[in-house]
Amino acid sequence: MKVLLIGHSYLAEENQKQLTSLSQHVTVEVASPRTSRGMIFNYDVAENAILGQGWRIRLYDKLVPPKFPEAAYIFKSLTLGLRKFQPDVVHIEGDPFTPFFLQSFLYARLWSAQAKIVCTVKQNTYTSRGMLGDAIKDFVTRQLVPHVDRFITVNRGVAEIYRDRFGADPERMTYCTHLGVDTELFSPWDDVARKKSLSHFSLERGAALIGYCGRLVDYKGVSDLVTAVELLRSRSQRDYRLALLGDGPMREELAARARHTPWLYLLPPIPHAEVAQFLKGLDLFVMPPRILPWHVEHDAHALLEAMATGLPCIATRCGAIEDVLPGVGVLVDPEQPESLSDAIGELLVDNERASRLGKDGCTRITEEYSLKSVAEAYLHVYRQVLG
Repeated sequence: MKVLLIGHSYLAEENQKQLTSLSQHVTVEVASPRTSRGMIFNYDVAENAILGQGWRIRLYDKLVPPKFPEAAYIFKSLTLGLRKFQPDVVHIEGDPFTPFFLQSFLYARLWSAQAKIVCTVKQNTYTSRGMLGDAIKDFVTRQLVPHVDRFITVNRGVAEIYRDRFGADPERMTYCTHLGVDTELFSPWDDVARKKSLSHFSLERGAALIGYCGRLVDYKGVSDLVTAVELLRSRSQRDYRLALLGDGPMREELAARARHTPWLYLLPPIPHAEVAQFLKGLDLFVMPPRILPWHVEHDAHALLEAMATGLPCIATRCGAIEDVLPGVGVLVDPEQPESLSDAIGELLVDNERASRLGKDGCTRITEEYSLKSVAEAYLHVYRQVLG
């Protein structure tokens, strides 16, 4: 079976592990833009291809019209490798209303007409582009949805949007996260590993070390977490500490506060492989995003990685988090620092519950969200559409 993946997720080396896992089952090629502008990291690859263990990424220049968002691109290519590769499945990682989806779909029909179309969607909020823009987007999507043989929905929210707004058949949807977790890298640890982590990052544990990893921006609820820990310290009179790892618009504000707040640590962005070492120093992981009209959590990947290490986790009821955490972690309402503070305090003094949740969360990731399980889910989808 030959599969052509089309999208911009695989320039990041850590995401290429998913290709390696998938290539154990199918022949994989990827069509990707050579540049990608992310919220934290940017990528710009000069080569025409990246070769991996059983897979190849073909890189193309892209065109983004003036005043359009970065994701509204088309490839500067007339075939995207379809004519030569002749895939059985064309797997497009993007909404049908995006320009590169439309281009990829038309090329698939032109150069590899027998190929089945699979589409991964994850945007679980509807971004309005004005009355005319929305009308065009909705019309185009409704026309293309029936031609997609299978949708992979990264969260329940996007499945509801495609069912209710775009008329997609729920019977042709499969729930699966976009990228699995490397459960060899993100795995449970012992006290020796904890001590090494604390030393490496110059952290002091205090009574317990609470951690967050991700974007330092207000809609991620970072300020709510800082307030929650401050409240907990005041109420409990215990030396709880908070470590924040990441980058974003709030960094300067947080850095200024950390300089005068001994219990608050602010760490710079680090290579993905080192995030696992950071997590090993923590007693508890918290992910407290807010709900906004234009943003809720798409895949909660940082939470998945923390769960894989066996850390007990607390998060807010926001988007994909509600798909991942129920039963194996603690959920609280967004933008409620007092409730968050209470939840953190209760879990930190209940070692038996914290240990049980950590183990159960780790099991869930291994069984449902690992690189292996995601590759197997993709393979199942491909076999379904090919009959």
